Amino acid sequence: MVSSCPLPGSIQPLRLTYVRNAQRVRRRSMIAGFLLVLSTSAVFADAKDSKLTYISFDPPGSIDTEPVSINRNGTITGFYYAPKMHSFVRERDGNITKIDFRGASATMAKSINDAGAIVGTYWEGSTLTGHGFIRQPDGSMISFDPVGSTETEPVSIESDGTIAGTYYDANGIPHGFIRTNHGAIESFDPPRSEGTYVTASNSEGVITGYYNEGLYQHGFVRTQRGDYTSFDAPGEIATMPSAITRDNEIVGSSYGSDMYEVHGFMRPHHGKITMINGPQAVGTFPEGITAGEEIVGSYVGAATANQGFLRNRQGVLVTLRFPGASSTDAKAISPRGTITGNYVQGNGHPHGFVLLGKCDECGR
Repeated sequence: MVSSCPLPGSIQPLRLTYVRNAQRVRRRSMIAGFLLVLSTSAVFADAKDSKLTYISFDPPGSIDTEPVSINRNGTITGFYYAPKMHSFVRERDGNITKIDFRGASATMAKSINDAGAIVGTYWEGSTLTGHGFIRQPDGSMISFDPVGSTETEPVSIESDGTIAGTYYDANGIPHGFIRTNHGAIESFDPPRSEGTYVTASNSEGVITGYYNEGLYQHGFVRTQRGDYTSFDAPGEIATMPSAITRDNEIVGSSYGSDMYEVHGFMRPHHGKITMINGPQAVGTFPEGITAGEEIVGSYVGAATANQGFLRNRQGVLVTLRFPGASSTDAKAISPRGTITGNYVQGNGHPHGFVLLGKCDECGR
């Protein structure tokens, strides 16, 4: 079932000025240009009585705010352009702190854990060499790289300090890595991988992502012991997970050989995949999931701008539109259900938002 509530965001490509590898984002922007309309049997309704509170925010001087991660306490991290790329952390009380790795030409935060530790990538000078960084809750920062890395891209940090991500070797081939809280780094690749992209991890040490094999991209799950399970959305040639819960429930996006339709999916721990499509969507992109199976993301129509969505455990999909916005993109959801993302209004600049409150149609 599908229903409709208002909120913010925008599935527009991130600026790639400082980012040599943004394959997943670039794929979205390329595919969105020639998508065809998906069919759906879902039922839609308006959420007229929802009691939602939308809070807009921007770091000082920002012309493009991109929240990417929110922890249990409602603390948000992400990056922004002013016009150089900086990162930020926004506390629950609204206080925003700018983050720049010392000497960096650009800093991109990607994940925050419940203790407030943040990981991401920073780039140096004109070479645009990317290194991983950790920012501790006290503001101290350290750099790290797997051996042989020419670019390091952490994507998640767990409460125990374990970090997962992707790095590129001297030949430009991506590999997965795990960094323990003691600093030991292990490289890995699923069997038959010709290039591995890590996208998320959970507190149990399970990692998900996707890997290249010929013309195909397969999703994978890697256990803490190093065992792998490969999976594909039904009938698709590319399956790209984006988030995973503690119970190994995974969401992401996929597309078929014609590359015309991008579908969302949810894979529970038992492995049977459910497809997720926004109303009259030509592309659906789930970004986050809670232990209660609340899923957030965005979808785009053939003739409509990006809209955020919230899908509950019963399959009710609610459209999220920030009031007065031309487009909305829900990027992440906290374990307590607080949503963050960005939206675009008249000036065309993306602004950050936090979504709080009750939504009867959402079942929350």
